Amino acid sequence: MSAGFGGAPTGMSVDSQVTASGEAQVEQQVGVQFIDSVLHDAKIYTTQLGDPPARLHEVARAHLDGGNPRRAEEILYGLFVDNHFTTERAYLYVLAVLSDRPFTEVTAELSDDIRNAMAFSARSPRDEWRDALDIVDMLLRYAHAEFGEGAISQELAAALDGFHSLPPDRQDEIDRHLKLILSGAVQEKLTEERKHQVAGARMSGDRVRRAWKFFESNPRPPAKWLISPVHAAGTDWRDAVLGSIAFALSIVSVFVAGISAGAAVGLASIAFGAWLVLKFSIDQEVPLLRARSLAANHQVWPYPQENRFDSLVDKCFRERLPRSFWEVTVGYRSYLKRRLQFQYYGADFYPGELKWLIMWHVVRAGQQFSYPPAQLPKSARASNLWAVGVVSWAVGLVVMVSAGHFFAAILSAGGWWGIHGIARICSVPRVRSLLDQEADALFAEEWASYIRWIEVLADRPSDAEMGRWLALDKAFLKDDALRRANLRERDLVTYVVLTERAPFARKGRVTAGPIRYETYMVHVFLLTHYGMRTTRTRLDLSTGEIRNEQRQMCKYDAVASASVAEKGVRTFLADGRPFVDSRNERVFQLTLLNGECIAEVRENGRVSGDSWSMKDEDSAAEAYTQTSGFDSALQIFEAVATEGRDWISRDRERKQRWARNWCTQSSSGGDVESGVNSSRRIAG
Repeated sequence: MSAGFGGAPTGMSVDSQVTASGEAQVEQQVGVQFIDSVLHDAKIYTTQLGDPPARLHEVARAHLDGGNPRRAEEILYGLFVDNHFTTERAYLYVLAVLSDRPFTEVTAELSDDIRNAMAFSARSPRDEWRDALDIVDMLLRYAHAEFGEGAISQELAAALDGFHSLPPDRQDEIDRHLKLILSGAVQEKLTEERKHQVAGARMSGDRVRRAWKFFESNPRPPAKWLISPVHAAGTDWRDAVLGSIAFALSIVSVFVAGISAGAAVGLASIAFGAWLVLKFSIDQEVPLLRARSLAANHQVWPYPQENRFDSLVDKCFRERLPRSFWEVTVGYRSYLKRRLQFQYYGADFYPGELKWLIMWHVVRAGQQFSYPPAQLPKSARASNLWAVGVVSWAVGLVVMVSAGHFFAAILSAGGWWGIHGIARICSVPRVRSLLDQEADALFAEEWASYIRWIEVLADRPSDAEMGRWLALDKAFLKDDALRRANLRERDLVTYVVLTERAPFARKGRVTAGPIRYETYMVHVFLLTHYGMRTTRTRLDLSTGEIRNEQRQMCKYDAVASASVAEKGVRTFLADGRPFVDSRNERVFQLTLLNGECIAEVRENGRVSGDSWSMKDEDSAAEAYTQTSGFDSALQIFEAVATEGRDWISRDRERKQRWARNWCTQSSSGGDVESGVNSSRRIAG
């Protein structure tokens, strides 16, 4: 068995680069897959030393849209330090600082940075970014007044009017990134005209048809697989040699004894018959030898060595074919495993890149293609020629005996066995040519499937689209939980939405980006003045399908503990700054006084079986930790567990302390240079 790597079939050409349509980015569509994990080698989240401000701005925006505001905050802060100011960057920076941060985490230093960014915007010409930032400023000052001095209705009315006059994209951004800062009543007023749009927006962008493609790696081109024919056996060579010698000796004996007209006719008749029989025997041996060659290619090895394709091949056959096909396809699966292992042994790639090829063969096997194919019926003409050859051979022997050449006739009869050996030997080149033609035909079919698969993946969604769909799903599930509980945002003290990987869900991400799972378990916690409601739902990110909802209610006094068990390593520099923060897994548990665990959420950036490099794993775990919301949720639930129902009044006190850190002056005040170039270190 041998493999060819000659590229596309003769007469075919293809551009194997995946193109983008819609909002998809071409550069992020080069990917590899580790059976259940896909890493897209994108550049949308990576920066290099010396990148121009426009590139840094693009990456910061991608991080913010993709759900990693801390990294966006760090990059935008660096642009401000280098005096690369724009109103858009000021707006994005304020959103990045406030995104996924509860009010308790907005320190006085962060408040100063926000104030200075707004001060810069106020001195710039008015545009859509300054208008949007002014609305953010008004909402923050209203939140300050609400928590500190009492609500100012005029301030809120002006903010709401300005908010609803903004473009829909700006409204979505402000609503998404300020959700942990604004009170439920304000959020209700902000979204009351847009809430009905969330259900439609979460399915926008042709999500059902496109989202699943994010978890598929780019296909690797197929390679021609040539099956070597079964070689002629030693007995075939023995029969051929001995038969040829016997026939040659018969000719010699005739000449030694004196050739006659009868002997010449007999030898000619025997030679003609032998030629006809040999020609027919070769034609007969070719399909038989081909069938044996294919059967040997599908032979199950007695003690096969496990290779990296075995589990993927078995998984695809098991998932896509009925159980009754499992035994009958054992030879086909064995052939496919050996073929892939031989063709791609030592290559620097991952099995998932050939999943498309395996699935194509699964369909091929499922359509019950005969392998080896059914033999064609014998030709009547070939059978007649064989009969003529046998008769001619027999007549020649009779003539030889009649002419007195008994020894020559016996030797000629022995030469009959040589015909079969010669036929089997001569059939090998013809079988090799036939198998090569069939390999070309199979390769052409595989290549056509490869082209079709590239076309299917051409509109793979960007990571920003995946992040937007997930954010809209979480908003929809929160709204749905409120509706089912007959509550409104104004009834909430706060809420928490946590997500974790559903069992056996595939995952994918782009380089330095957050991890996306094909299926999530979403936990929604609604905290009201009287108790807490929890909802656990299974979410399919590919289709937006929601199933298996579980709901529980409890009073605050019934909560016994909120805990997080963490696995990982953290080291620090001499000045106390973190040097390594590698957290492989964190498990959050919310337990009642009766010992019942009403919520358990796992934050795991690494899954057993992944083949990502350690550097990739660390960046994935870091990005996932920054976007999971575990830290903010833990602060809330720790307060609930330790303070009971009193946590609400304590929460009010904490909000009032935060309000004192916020500047109520107009955004036109402040010194941008001195404020932004402070000594504050941005946490990555």
